[in-house]
Amino acid sequence: MRPRLSNPSRSAARLRDGAAWMARVGAAGLLGALPACAPNTAVLTSWSPPELAIEVDGQYDDWQGRFTGIDDDRSVALGVADDASDLYLCIATRDLSVQSLLRRAGFTVWLDPQGGHREVLGVRVAPVEVEDGAVTPRTEIVFDGSEYGYQLAELGPDQPVDVKTSRRADVIVYELRVALRTPLAGPTGDVRATLTPGPTLGIGLVTGELPPPEGPNAPRKSPIDPMRVWAVATLGKARP
Repeated sequence: MRPRLSNPSRSAARLRDGAAWMARVGAAGLLGALPACAPNTAVLTSWSPPELAIEVDGQYDDWQGRFTGIDDDRSVALGVADDASDLYLCIATRDLSVQSLLRRAGFTVWLDPQGGHREVLGVRVAPVEVEDGAVTPRTEIVFDGSEYGYQLAELGPDQPVDVKTSRRADVIVYELRVALRTPLAGPTGDVRATLTPGPTLGIGLVTGELPPPEGPNAPRKSPIDPMRVWAVATLGKARP
């Protein structure tokens, strides 16, 4: 089956409520030594049978042995898994600069169902203060590299997208679930896209930019560069 992603309605109104941040987005052994990687990292994924279902709780307990380093310069790891109905992603980092970008600037996870680097369908996650307990950040769906998207007011197990984040010791974790072959709709119901990947899936992690430091002698830009990295995941046996 040819991978596809249906186009959203061009006439749907963009939701901008509480979304000023969107405009700026253009334990220890588990993450110890991440492997060096090329810009286009192959992330081998694992099938998750029902008896070993991944619980989206902002923890990395379900991801032992599934992480791959995706940035040559910064310690950040990605885990990918899929089952008969959902795609699961886990981002984990102990790098302080990456943690600052994720929680202070927000980020978008872009998905390319043809396994490339196209910004086709995105899950955009707002800045949030990460605590020891699981937190559900404000999240929206974006299409085709757009600056604004469609906010998801409520997320959870019954929704097509689920996002949780938490901190454990010095590691920050984001877990995401995106429904496969299920229409993803905006709150008005008229914006729909269906994620139907082929054998590979392009996954991009793109952060926003941090504001410059304040003060008369402060530099004109943040010393922390935003992150833009891509990986290509080989999916499991849950193919149509």
